[in-house]
Amino acid sequence: MPMPSSLAPLRLLLAAVLAATGCAAAATERHWATFVPPAHSDSGAAVDTLAMSERPGDAQVSKVAVVDGLLQVTGRIGNANGSGWSTLGMDVPADAAARPVDMSTARSLHIRLAAATPQVLRIRLKGPDRRIAAAGCYPVMMQRVTAEPTDYTIPLEAFSAETWCGDLAATLPQTLVALSRVEVTANTVLDAPQVLSVGRIDFDDALPAPRAAATPDAPRKAAARPAAKPQPAPAPAVKPAPARQVVCERNHLGLMMCY
Repeated sequence: MPMPSSLAPLRLLLAAVLAATGCAAAATERHWATFVPPAHSDSGAAVDTLAMSERPGDAQVSKVAVVDGLLQVTGRIGNANGSGWSTLGMDVPADAAARPVDMSTARSLHIRLAAATPQVLRIRLKGPDRRIAAAGCYPVMMQRVTAEPTDYTIPLEAFSAETWCGDLAATLPQTLVALSRVEVTANTVLDAPQVLSVGRIDFDDALPAPRAAATPDAPRKAAARPAAKPQPAPAPAVKPAPARQVVCERNHLGLMMCY
């Protein structure tokens, strides 16, 4: 039966509302953690430090602190005891109860990172299965960072399990439906102490948008600053950081390396 002409505008209005609602949902940002002293997240979640090596003593954490909103993990990674691999870092759940969160609609990760010595860090998304976590078989990617804290936007499609995991390999959809922890670690042997810095962590239901070449300069015009609204501060004052939308390629380990 044809729709009366008097209802046609209502139909168009309803379609517009539904389209706008869909666009808003697609761009939803989902907060995971910021860090507050002495060393926990803004939701009260405890931060777990990680120091593991093939042989005892080659990875050690010496200090954990929150400085300018960044969780800093200080320690050493070496091979004096003959370890073929070592790792140092941290992981954090979404809240104090460490409840898994359904992030199955998420498409990208926003995370602030730095290291006193520029290097490649590993970011891992972990679920609740202890056997998979102990084997290191939850999805992971590799991110090159500098000494300057930077906000990285990483597409979640860059995450995958290590190629050697076999049947233990957790898929990205399997992990996101019950995401338990976000892990950041270093694996590079250094003569100097390792100092890793991790800041705000969020997920986004939208894929990263292509970045125009001219946009970095546009927001920094002097005339625009007075009109800008102040940013909300969910945690103690945090210094601003440059943003980077990463570019990724698969490396010789079969993992995505992002820059």
